[in-house]
Amino acid sequence: MNELEYMGVWWLPENPDEKIEGILKFSRSEEGTLKLFSSFSKSSDTNKLMDEVNIILGFSISPEVGDITLYNCFEKSKHFSMSLTKPNSTFVINQVMVGTHFQTEKDIQFKNISVDFPHLAEWVGVSGFDIERNHEEYKAKVEFKLPETINCGKINKEYKIEIAFRSYSESFIVQTDASIEQETYFYIEADSEKPLDDFQRIIYYLGTFLSLAFEKPVHRQALKGKTITGDWVKVYSRFIDDYDYSKRLDNYDMRFTYDDIKDKDSITKWFDRLDILEPVYNLYATILSKSTRFMEHRFLNLVQALEAYHRFTQNNEELEGKNINIKKEILKNTPDKYKEWLKEKLSYSHELSLRQRLNDIYDKYSDILSDFTDKKKFINQVVTTRNYHTHFDKKLKDEAATGKKLYDLNEELKRIVNLCLFEEIGFDPEELRAIFSDTSNYLLKNPTMKKRLLDAKKHSDTISSEVVREKLRI
Repeated sequence: MNELEYMGVWWLPENPDEKIEGILKFSRSEEGTLKLFSSFSKSSDTNKLMDEVNIILGFSISPEVGDITLYNCFEKSKHFSMSLTKPNSTFVINQVMVGTHFQTEKDIQFKNISVDFPHLAEWVGVSGFDIERNHEEYKAKVEFKLPETINCGKINKEYKIEIAFRSYSESFIVQTDASIEQETYFYIEADSEKPLDDFQRIIYYLGTFLSLAFEKPVHRQALKGKTITGDWVKVYSRFIDDYDYSKRLDNYDMRFTYDDIKDKDSITKWFDRLDILEPVYNLYATILSKSTRFMEHRFLNLVQALEAYHRFTQNNEELEGKNINIKKEILKNTPDKYKEWLKEKLSYSHELSLRQRLNDIYDKYSDILSDFTDKKKFINQVVTTRNYHTHFDKKLKDEAATGKKLYDLNEELKRIVNLCLFEEIGFDPEELRAIFSDTSNYLLKNPTMKKRLLDAKKHSDTISSEVVREKLRI
């Protein structure tokens, strides 16, 4: 979906008799608008913008569109004219649902959702095509069988997730060409009807999971849901930080594919840890985001992600307990008039320092990280740079990393965040070393990746022998 534009009539659910003509414009990356040729406001309130409007209902003049529900809207502006009794009104629209009318926010519930992501077909790597080419006789034989659905487990014992497939083809009286298109998508089914927001939370973190594999921000594309009444509804959303997915991304350019994790229950593990690691997942998505353009911002997000990860995953009660006892002893021997002031200053003094947390994480992956950095220098540089960009102490300015040094520091921190998250989804130490020890030799050290590239060459005329030789150094 590049852009929607629907002419129609629009009304508020509580006032269905007052219908107003208008034009809806909506795209993934730009602000969606509904321009009305009048206003929902009462005549006495023409100068005042309406508060947030949860739902606006509409009906498009295009017969293939029909019922529309606009969700999470607010009035942006009004245009006055001496010839009009009411001003023209413009609303900002954050979500569009085509296919039914939801009268209230509570009504926006679905039984199941199908959702597509960019490069999902390449990541899954399952095709229903069997193609035989005979170049000498100018023959080609194409057979197609829809692949079987793949079960990816359950989330919170309430949502079943599957990787599913569908196909499209056209027939003509005189067949001069033939086309079969296979689509790959996630199918999410709930045990009972659930709010759209619950489904969208799962979809968001599916996208974050895929971003681990792609090392790019991943936003969902087509989304279609089935309501309790059996209506199929297409849901369109706006993404502030959309990404150009037109660039080809082959599976041999991915960190891992479905084939690499199919026996690890990685998707289930990812969601099992969501309640604990949600802030880390969100920071990881921010790190990949195009909106985090400045290296300093990316650095702070990376450090925060590692601090959060260590805090949520490591048991430091014994050490923190000792620190708490020290704090109590200090406060006990402090004059009463200074106790409240000192107590506030020591509020977080029992927690581990950034240096301690980085030491713990580095030691865990030292067999990999020591190939790239000196532990002491690396941790000192991270702590000094973080302290400067947090407190802006002029004494630290000359010691803080900048330019190429800051870029390299970010790359190393990103490597560590990836190591932590890859381990969470089931990669063992040997696999982690193959993936992260030396990215330039990754294909040479990883038989799965080598097989993936050779299979791609075998089944595709678009991958040259030069590409294979370059990737595998043969």
